[in-house]
Amino acid sequence: MALAEADRGGGGVMFPALCRAHALPEPVAEYRFAPPRRWRFDWCWVDQKLALEVQGGIFTRGRHTRGPALLKEFEKLNAAARLGYRVMFTTPSQLASPEMFEAIREALFSDTAKRA
Repeated sequence: MALAEADRGGGGVMFPALCRAHALPEPVAEYRFAPPRRWRFDWCWVDQKLALEVQGGIFTRGRHTRGPALLKEFEKLNAAARLGYRVMFTTPSQLASPEMFEAIREALFSDTAKRA
């Protein structure tokens, strides 16, 4: 079974286990970053202020492609930026790819990330 199927597109226990297997810190799932707002990141490395959003349904006219939902997403992402978060994006099918783990590693440990 693919990670996206077993992990329901981004939630669950498989992604943190894969992060550990790639020698990455374990992210927090469904991290609520701006209380009292209910906004959450799919995954967040809280100390490094790095978030990963898994965007499902982008090719099937899902929520992330509709105007009203996109406006709400923009509000959330703008608030995250004001709070100093860096947000990366992926799709469920790319979540467990070697390229995604390398991108996360670079974002967490590069000199640029340390200066942010």
